[in-house]
Amino acid sequence: MCRTLIVVLSVLSKDALGDALGFTLEETMFEQFKRPDLKLLAQSANHWLNAELYTTLLGHLENIHFVSVTDWFLGELEPVANGQVAKDLDMKYDHLVKGLRVCHVQLRVWPPEAFEEGAEFLELIAKSFANVHGLQFKIAFADTLTHLLHPIGKMARAKVNHPQWEKVIERIYPRAKEMMSKPQYWHIAYPLAITSLCVAPHQYFLRNWTACFEYGLLKMKSDACGTPVTAMANTRQSSGNEEEHIFVGTCGVQSSSIQEKPHRIPVLNGIVRLIWTYLYRCQELKLATMEWLFINTAQVIIGVCGLTL
Repeated sequence: MCRTLIVVLSVLSKDALGDALGFTLEETMFEQFKRPDLKLLAQSANHWLNAELYTTLLGHLENIHFVSVTDWFLGELEPVANGQVAKDLDMKYDHLVKGLRVCHVQLRVWPPEAFEEGAEFLELIAKSFANVHGLQFKIAFADTLTHLLHPIGKMARAKVNHPQWEKVIERIYPRAKEMMSKPQYWHIAYPLAITSLCVAPHQYFLRNWTACFEYGLLKMKSDACGTPVTAMANTRQSSGNEEEHIFVGTCGVQSSSIQEKPHRIPVLNGIVRLIWTYLYRCQELKLATMEWLFINTAQVIIGVCGLTL
């Protein structure tokens, strides 16, 4: 039955599915999804396939009824948003957060009302993220947020300046930056920090991107030196909206500094994405920033080429 419904829903228009029938399908599928038998999932391939079908069907329902489907998730995560979940009980909610990714919940930038619905949903999800506890739950939440935000960077431009979207980034980016200081979270927090910054409102990006760029360089340098980087450089906005950069340590990354280390690939990926966002999203490119960017990017390229020649 699930396979048949998936085929039918994939060709239905947004207005073709009535509210009553849509509610019944959403309720039935979500109830099946949110209470999995973890023991059976581990032991039975057939049970696992059935669970996959439930999540796939929820994803197709979300394409038609975004608000009502995501409301089911928000309702279940409300205790997390209110800070009412103890650390030893977070595994119950871990499955729900992962489900947002498995169900392929998608934020859309067009039409405008769809983007506003997505921003409202993500603001509530970000509120839950601010109150998560426990290693696995934080990792699952950060990973899910990264996958939700990443497609926006490919499509949205002026829309990211929406006031509600700014509230989303103001919740997510500082929490991701905080998690980056802890080694057990770095591998998942750094991609989230980069992704959230690349979809941030214009002025928010300008205030923070150089610090994030500098942090990445120092992180690669620390791999070679064995010195941990625990703090990110800061930027401040001076009078007249001119950018001032306050850097920690040296920007130089020599050939011997960029090694085949765990941080190398994600940091290089993050640096490229920050540069792309600055060059293609920022209309007013400042000479001082371009000179700084040229010097540091050249040093990174020289270091990488030194490893491969």
